[in-house]
Amino acid sequence: MVENLFVGNRLGRGCANLNERTHVDLRNINSPIIIFASHGDNITPPQQALGWIADHYKDVEEIRARGQRILYTLHENVGHLGIFVSSSVAKKEHDQIISTLKAIEALAPGLYEMVIAEVQGEGVEKTFKVAFAERSIEQMMEQAGGDDSNRPFAAVARFSEIGTELYDLTLRPFVQAISNETSAKFLADTSPMRMQRWLESDRNPLMQAVQGFAEEVRKQRRPAADDNPFRIMERAGAGLVTQWLDNARDMQNAVIEWNFHLLWGAPPVQAMGEQLSRTVSEAPREDLRTLTSVQDALDRIELGDFADGVIRMLIFLAHSRKEVRRSRLERSNRMLMATEPFASMKAKHRTRMIHKESLIVGYEPEAAMDALPKLIVSMEDRRRAMALCEEIAGSRDEMSPETLAMLDRLARALELDPAPVLVETETLRKIA
Repeated sequence: MVENLFVGNRLGRGCANLNERTHVDLRNINSPIIIFASHGDNITPPQQALGWIADHYKDVEEIRARGQRILYTLHENVGHLGIFVSSSVAKKEHDQIISTLKAIEALAPGLYEMVIAEVQGEGVEKTFKVAFAERSIEQMMEQAGGDDSNRPFAAVARFSEIGTELYDLTLRPFVQAISNETSAKFLADTSPMRMQRWLESDRNPLMQAVQGFAEEVRKQRRPAADDNPFRIMERAGAGLVTQWLDNARDMQNAVIEWNFHLLWGAPPVQAMGEQLSRTVSEAPREDLRTLTSVQDALDRIELGDFADGVIRMLIFLAHSRKEVRRSRLERSNRMLMATEPFASMKAKHRTRMIHKESLIVGYEPEAAMDALPKLIVSMEDRRRAMALCEEIAGSRDEMSPETLAMLDRLARALELDPAPVLVETETLRKIA
């Protein structure tokens, strides 16, 4: 845990190994990745929670080429524990993330920010508008507050490695020779944190009298009035102590940060960890077109059927909007689950099809557009495909000019009316 995650950051640098045979590469994750970060989190700040993406990928094109879906959302002020236990976060971010999980299958590979906006209502009745906005890695890191240099932390990691090696060569053999189960238990029982709690517990004979006193106080306890002078003093004292602790914490953090950069930011010290500061994204970039998945997709630009054509059209529409509303994503997912030929496909088949068509549209958009008539041959299927796309896109009154232009371009590519009439849902079901 210490060497691979914290001090060494081997997982973030792409150098972690579970064992001699298993190398851990985050780029090989196939499932969608959802990241919840907060600017108020001083344990895992956004630069760390999102920085691994910049360390592994040069740009979003590489994320798409590998078929990954990475979604993130940024909170303004909730703290580290609040991310997990805050009721306001649970009612907003947690609820929206969980309710969106079912529809993520219909999302094309890429990097998205999950934007949650309050619409109306109060408390538990409050409703939210959710959209997935396409982001570049540069935009993401700018939102996170910039990318911290890895070199000071790499120097710490190298110094830690040297210390571990010296310990293993000098002290470890002697410690192992004089250690046994009894001494290990004694050291554990006498650790400062455990000893402190033992001294204050009823296991300490000197604390036995406290139990009787506590019972008497509990029986005779009476709540004091709010205007009681001692209650007022209590609240004022609690406020002063809280403010003092907050200021002491902020000052302590500032001093620690200042001392860290003073010590580990010096060029001679940073040079010691230069080799450990390199990330996967800094390696010479491979030609993504040479990836097997990309070559396989590009070889099939003109191969496919109705399903391939509809998915390609939906990806064209998504790229024209630069963001996907959750309502549209849910409509896309319902289409994949309930409309043939998609409903009878296995989930992994649909996922591979979306990945393939995303690569085709991303690398060869003009050829992909020109090949649509070869995928959707009959005029009846072309009208049905346009009807499906319009139903998923929603009302034309809510569409952006770019989306309207893309719809018209798709219609012309299929030799249909540039302004196709939206087929009623009931009629669409009959056609399906």
